Amino acid sequence: MKRDNDLILDILKLLEQHNNGAMPRYDIIETLGKDNYTQRDAIIHHLSIMYDRGFVAVEHDGLRLTWDGHDAVEKAQRA
Repeated sequence: MKRDNDLILDILKLLEQHNNGAMPRYDIIETLGKDNYTQRDAIIHHLSIMYDRGFVAVEHDGLRLTWDGHDAVEKAQRA
């Protein structure tokens, strides 16, 4: 699967807007994937590679942005 930078940015922005710290993975998938199962698979894959890159961290109740994740959002907003 190719990396989809628009999807990565959508996930980063969603996590940034989430006010409760970590967001459950299921909620991320439901919010962005809705009823599109192909999109859901892409979201799951992109969450994994975002973790690999250090943009998200796993906490007991879900995923949260890391410092690098916040930097990526800011960089995208400046572009």
